[in-house]
Amino acid sequence: MNAKDKTLSFNIQYAALQGVYWLTFCACVAFAAVYMQFCGYSNSAIGATLALGNIIGVILSALLASLADRRGRAGLFGALIGLLLSALVFQCIFILVRGSSPLVPVGYCLYVACVNAGGGLTTQLSAELARSCDRINFGAARGAGSLFYSLGATAIGLLLEKFTPAALPVAAIFALAAQVILIAALAFQLRRENAAAAGTGTVEASGLLDFFRGNRRFCYMMLGTALLYFSHNVLTSFFINVVRAAGGDTADLGRITGFMALIEIPVMLFYDRFARRVSAPVCMRIAAAGFVAKALAFALAPNVPALYAACIFQAVSFALITPASVRYVTLYVPASDAAKGQSVAFGVTTLASVFATSIGGVMFDAMSARSVLLISAAVAAVGAAATAAFSSPESAAR
Repeated sequence: MNAKDKTLSFNIQYAALQGVYWLTFCACVAFAAVYMQFCGYSNSAIGATLALGNIIGVILSALLASLADRRGRAGLFGALIGLLLSALVFQCIFILVRGSSPLVPVGYCLYVACVNAGGGLTTQLSAELARSCDRINFGAARGAGSLFYSLGATAIGLLLEKFTPAALPVAAIFALAAQVILIAALAFQLRRENAAAAGTGTVEASGLLDFFRGNRRFCYMMLGTALLYFSHNVLTSFFINVVRAAGGDTADLGRITGFMALIEIPVMLFYDRFARRVSAPVCMRIAAAGFVAKALAFALAPNVPALYAACIFQAVSFALITPASVRYVTLYVPASDAAKGQSVAFGVTTLASVFATSIGGVMFDAMSARSVLLISAAVAAVGAAATAAFSSPESAAR
């Protein structure tokens, strides 16, 4: 296989992997409240379950990122497949156990942990594949992820409306199995073409504490970004409450979630061209302002059509910050700590989910959806200020 064909093959396979990962994430997060409410749990209980799962995911992600930095591809592929197989086990438990069994929140907690921990490793895989071909277009691949998320959210919403939320684990199993197959195929192709590059050798990489000390401005910026994602996750984790407050139902949830993901695709597909003219730090600042605008738009939306209109701000918030943060890590974090950098960048979404789900569940039980979203908009404003303040690293001249 010549270099051009190899690059095309890896880009197609990686785009497919991003697609099914975000399909799994959609089933896991976007419909968590729907599934657990169906099982008889309150918003507060759902929030506690998701928060604990996100905490475990942060810890697991950091540990596996350190392993991947030291063991290279062998550690990366092994960690990903291990996480996916574990998540498959939990889905099988959901099929066998119904109602308010304690196995449901325990299994869902661990399921969330596995899915979130796999996100940073899936992102880092793009850098590993780029070492074996000319270039991996992360923006295009992540755009495929948004397309799958959009189609999946619409399909799952209709599926659950027709067959009840008990069908959710079945959809998740198909997505997880597809991920396992794609990752195994990539690992096999890399090993066949260049066993040495697939490597089990070690890499000089710093520990987590050394990483935080050596990349302080980046870590401070990520804390600000976590506040942006707080508002995003308050919305997405309990979106069914927002949709119902606007007069919609589960099918509307799926369609609106799908439309919002569809809005992301053009930005992600053409991010590489945009990035040639606008630096990663500036992109981070634009996205920060976009999160504030999006939070306010959803807070003030009086009906379902207004929710669709508010989705437009997804293009200048989540859709922009996702590839921009990956590029930021590539430019300003040492290559030997790339997996940890991507894990931290992806992990801020998990950190935000911890607070958004634990606090958000209580808030949605205690006050109206509009009040909750206005509070999250204020938090996003603080996060935007912090992100802007620390988004210009000392090495920004690169």
